[in-house]
Amino acid sequence: MKEIPALLEKNLQELQKSQPKLTARLRSYMDELPALKEPAFRETPAGRWVEGITEKPFFEKKASLEKRTKAAPSAVYLVFGVGCAPYLFQVLRSLPREALSVVVIEPSLDLLLLTLSQTSVFQALPAGCRLSFIVEKDNSLIDEAFAWNVVPIGIFPVSKAEAFSHEGQGEWESMAGLKDALKKQIIYRLTTLGNSPEDTLLGFRHAALNTPRILKSPRISDLKGNYGGKPFVCVSSGPSLEKNVHLLKDIQDKCVIVACDTVLYHLLEKGIIPHAVTSIERPIWTYLVWLPKVLEKYREECRDILLISQSVSYPLTAGRWPGPNIVVGKMDVPVDSWYTGVVLGQQVMFSGLSVSHMALSLALACEASSIALIGQDLSYSEEGVSHASDTVPDSVLKLEQKRREGIGVPGISGGLVETSTIWLTFMQIFERMLASFPKSPVYDCTEGGALINGTLVLPLAEYIQENIVNPKHEVDLWQDPQTAPRVVSDLNARFDAAFSQLDMVEKRLEDMRKEMDKCIAPALLPNKRQVLAFNTAGILDSIHAMNPVISFIGQSYTHLSGTVLAENRFLETVEQVERWKELHEEIADSHSFAVNFLRQWLQYAQELVKVLEEKDETTPELTVKNNGEEEFTILFKTSGETGSLSAILSDILSTKDPVDEKWSPGGLWQASLFKYAQGRAAEARRYMQKAYDLMEGEELSTEVLGAFFKDWGKIMAADDLTTFPDSERALNLLHNAKDYLPDDPEVSELQQAILARQSNISLDKRRLSGAKQEELALFMLRSEAEAALVEGNLPKALKQVEELVWKGLDNYPDFSIQFLQWLMKTTANCTEAADKEIATLSTEILDRIIARLPAFVEKRIEFPLEFLSYLNKIGIKFSLEPSDKETEIQ
Repeated sequence: MKEIPALLEKNLQELQKSQPKLTARLRSYMDELPALKEPAFRETPAGRWVEGITEKPFFEKKASLEKRTKAAPSAVYLVFGVGCAPYLFQVLRSLPREALSVVVIEPSLDLLLLTLSQTSVFQALPAGCRLSFIVEKDNSLIDEAFAWNVVPIGIFPVSKAEAFSHEGQGEWESMAGLKDALKKQIIYRLTTLGNSPEDTLLGFRHAALNTPRILKSPRISDLKGNYGGKPFVCVSSGPSLEKNVHLLKDIQDKCVIVACDTVLYHLLEKGIIPHAVTSIERPIWTYLVWLPKVLEKYREECRDILLISQSVSYPLTAGRWPGPNIVVGKMDVPVDSWYTGVVLGQQVMFSGLSVSHMALSLALACEASSIALIGQDLSYSEEGVSHASDTVPDSVLKLEQKRREGIGVPGISGGLVETSTIWLTFMQIFERMLASFPKSPVYDCTEGGALINGTLVLPLAEYIQENIVNPKHEVDLWQDPQTAPRVVSDLNARFDAAFSQLDMVEKRLEDMRKEMDKCIAPALLPNKRQVLAFNTAGILDSIHAMNPVISFIGQSYTHLSGTVLAENRFLETVEQVERWKELHEEIADSHSFAVNFLRQWLQYAQELVKVLEEKDETTPELTVKNNGEEEFTILFKTSGETGSLSAILSDILSTKDPVDEKWSPGGLWQASLFKYAQGRAAEARRYMQKAYDLMEGEELSTEVLGAFFKDWGKIMAADDLTTFPDSERALNLLHNAKDYLPDDPEVSELQQAILARQSNISLDKRRLSGAKQEELALFMLRSEAEAALVEGNLPKALKQVEELVWKGLDNYPDFSIQFLQWLMKTTANCTEAADKEIATLSTEILDRIIARLPAFVEKRIEFPLEFLSYLNKIGIKFSLEPSDKETEIQ
């Protein structure tokens, strides 16, 4: 196109600032045109037909081209179709000032260029609102659009966006295709948003605990000597695995077999020993579902299998592995790339979201001659099965059934198959990986399941014949070179730099709090508050720029709170100011906690590295030869909770599982206390349960039993990042402790603290779920009664429960009846109590209950035996007719 209209050029220059890739795409398209395409209009009384510019004519109503009333308030708007000028201009002018982001979806480049040549669309936007365009399914163009006006405010507001749809363009196939691409992008970003702040910190803790294995790991590039340029088969646990996995048995020495962790047992049961196994997850249960079972039966076979795991994986995964292992950082996660890559100076690797992605990444890193995927269904079978046999426990199978949403995607054999949201995201990650690494051809030999775009579909038998048998390959198992820890020379300086970053973050958090105080000060005009709020946001941005882990945690809050921030950013009402204050205080507190947590575990890692550097004949071994209990017990008695011995103790528990290694109850108890002191209560609970199981039937002193139950209660009541306290269990355990230690004041203090915490959590949950004031009042009465019982004040507890019953019975019967039954039973047992106050109060409460007995009978409430006995004792005959189950009172 020789000449570009002035307004179009102006709009393209503005677009260049936010979407340079799209701008280049539009200019490239214009270079192919002699001139902009012009539509032909055919007017009608109701509107106009637009012809000659799009795939088929479309109709525009007159009303859609005129000035509109203001749209419903929202932070984000999606506009499907730009129509012809001034359609888009009028849509943008109708947006309220609350609008922060507009995403325009338009499959016709000609229509978009025409609109940009005729209207000043950027000037039609509300102040501060950002505009982006999506014109094709190209991921790079969609990513660019989202980076401009979706990522800054978070993906959750986009998932709740208001939409404008041009009626005339709504039936186009190209529009439907873009809508589907947009939907998948939103699902992808919601799924890959990242972990919660707590999950991110859990990953960092695991990385610190995995430090010795990270430093000792051979390089991925070292594998090329054995595996470079060879054919790979990546084995996943989908239900189609049963169709062709047997074919691997005869080619074990002719290709590189990489198994996902959960499928390893399945392979070993069939006599197939893979060359490598991948593991990626951080929760303890992901370790428990596969590794103990594998090591119990196939420990010797595992000595020849290479484990490749993530630095954030549960520490016992790499720590217990008997064969060679490589622990890498996850390139696509900030906590890994910062700690493993920047602080430790070690290797990182793209791993996606699953062990299957990691297996493919390994094959690509080794520059495989070809890659076959098997068991990679990413869908349910026709029978609704999600996994092959002997791969995951029943609990996971049940969870996958709950995830069923009826999402249909193209199947590898044609037609549609059912997938889930998470599997749909896995597919998109595979497709992005294949587009980025085209050198090694990837064959989908699953013979079932969903179609992964970019793969070559081929039965496994044919893949073996074409890529493994001819030409013939020979592949030996990789041997671990037993390298010494790779401690980079400037590691101390790297740790110092990391601590310095955290110091600066703390300083800026203080600055942020001061600016927040100014913003919420009384008697300020809204425009002044808005300036101070903007300054606060600027400080928060600077904090995120200082440290990638803190930034990642901040991203979670941005995405989760984007709507709230948008709704309250004008700070014009008391409610808006209060909500802004609550949100920013939560963000500041979360960041402060994260800084302290990072500092704690950086200090641990630094201490562990010092042990590695200074290790000599007098230093206790980091890896013990037996089950580890003796070494742990000796060091535990002398270490305290800090210093090098503490680091060694922790590393023993990263290489030895006290439960599987059959430690004694005393050793398990000590290991629990050590982990509890480190803030690892979730893991400590497992040890205490096992210790209790082993202690059953043993004769132990009152003091020992009391101390054990007290410690167990403490641990059950403790927070641990992604695990909530189990308050009910903790109270039961402390009740047992009190039976053995009636004079121990700490037990009562713990009970009261747990009840207070439980009450606050329950009330917060009820408030969040929109509970009414009268319902909240009932929960308060329940909490007060429980606290009174812990204090030993039974009269107060009886009064509180009675009040709860009479207030809640009519409107909240399901909640209140259980307390009525408790009240009946307890008062009936206390009418002859030695304490006259309790006896008198119990009789009075029973009189009030009996006065309402006919109503209780009508409600068909079951009465405790103690209460029925009391009725009989005072001459009230109570019978139940067996024929119709009706109750009679005489």
